[in-house]
Amino acid sequence: MGYETLNKCNYYIYVLMPYVYKLYMTSTNQDINVSKIKNQCIKIFNKVDNNKIIINDIVIRLTYGWNVFLVHNIISCKLEKSVYTILYDRFPLTTKLENKNMLNILICADQYYFYGMFALLQSIITNTSSIHNINFNIMLDIHNCNNFTHMLDVLERKNNIVLNKRVIYIDINILDDTILKTTCFNGGGHLLNIGNFSRLLIGEIFSDDKLIYLDSDSIVQCDLFHKCKNLTIDLPIYAPRADKHSTQRGKSVVIPLQYIITCYYDWKTIIGSDINGKDYVYMGAPFIANCTLWKSVYKKIIAILKIHNKTKGGIFKLFTMSLQNIVFYGKTGNLNNILRCLQDLGNRRRRWDIHDFNCHDILDWSGIYKPWYKNGLHKDIWEKYNILDIRKDAVVLPKKKSVEKNWAQNTM
Repeated sequence: MGYETLNKCNYYIYVLMPYVYKLYMTSTNQDINVSKIKNQCIKIFNKVDNNKIIINDIVIRLTYGWNVFLVHNIISCKLEKSVYTILYDRFPLTTKLENKNMLNILICADQYYFYGMFALLQSIITNTSSIHNINFNIMLDIHNCNNFTHMLDVLERKNNIVLNKRVIYIDINILDDTILKTTCFNGGGHLLNIGNFSRLLIGEIFSDDKLIYLDSDSIVQCDLFHKCKNLTIDLPIYAPRADKHSTQRGKSVVIPLQYIITCYYDWKTIIGSDINGKDYVYMGAPFIANCTLWKSVYKKIIAILKIHNKTKGGIFKLFTMSLQNIVFYGKTGNLNNILRCLQDLGNRRRRWDIHDFNCHDILDWSGIYKPWYKNGLHKDIWEKYNILDIRKDAVVLPKKKSVEKNWAQNTM
């Protein structure tokens, strides 16, 4: 690109799109231009060893490739070393993240789920024949991501590989106040961290037409690239349908929508159709999304939560999964026809056996008894992927159902 052409581009970007522009960095210890706008997005392409960003006094070591920061209010921001490119945007993104040349996988976590996330990454590396054709999108809580880059370095070094990746750091305060102030009844802990909610933000961040979301407490036992490379995702989302009937009570996974949603509410005014409570629930993970078909999802969630927060007892129970089922009602495909998924490995009421584990592509430890706890379930399956040899030296105990408030409210 010539100098004159670049200047024309800069004019277009600075003048016609005032919140999206590009800066080529050449010097070290460089202050980054901080805008006064709220919910700023800074996209940094890094190719330097041990480079760090200091953003609002939070120090983060950059990974190779794209590092994206979504922060509510940036007061100061500085890079230790030079980088090739910095792009500025705002949330929701004007120019969304996209990688058309690879199979995109999304994992969301905070540091409390790093135990599971790195085992998940290892399971994909172990079982994928063409790992260089996979691009990992890792969304982290910017306030709870200590030691992530170091742990990722160790994982890559042990596998003698550098993963293709985009790391997205999210500040929970970028969310609309309606979300931050919401209340949930029997929410399963979903309001306690941004990592769990992040999956519902992908339409505001990504424009990939095939994005595979995996819970950080799951492992993959198949070659995901081979299974999914030729798929065309013609609906906004494909998720596992909870319609697995079994003669053995501990193996039956049958959940009607009326269990998690107040179906007699006038949903037509919000989503354009009534909700049949006898229809089956679609599980919250894993799923495959076509992000280009996620139209106004974030706005719909805010509209639903405004009503939920004003209604005595609310209009749904499980937070993230209920919202997913409401917003995509009638627009969800059954992932079980593509990938064999087994959830509830962290639930003591289930009676899974070795055959159940061996015949599924993805195992998900939904439930409280995660395999990294001392009393976690089915630890032997998970441990073979625990390449970083990390565990939580604690026993998890069941908690009584309660009214949950958002993490942001709990810290006020």
